[in-house]
Amino acid sequence: AWNGSLKRISVVDISEDMLLMAKRFLEGIERVSQLTIEMKRFLTLLGKPQNFDLVVSSFSLSDLPDDGLRSQSIKSLWDQTKDFLVLVE
Repeated sequence: AWNGSLKRISVVDISEDMLLMAKRFLEGIERVSQLTIEMKRFLTLLGKPQNFDLVVSSFSLSDLPDDGLRSQSIKSLWDQTKDFLVLVE
């Protein structure tokens, strides 16, 4: 239980199937209707980046073709992070 501290969830995945699965998963969570949930296929980096308390990137960095793009992606993720950045590969 998050005791009201969790207010918003943003889910970004290029796969429509993964977004649908995430939506179904979230529907099973108690009090999810109290949250703002945003689901999208791409992360928009126009304007000032938003900052989140927790940013999680799973199984995406190894799909990038070179170290330069991986470094750039990690920096972009970090720039959107207030407290915690979790990388899972």
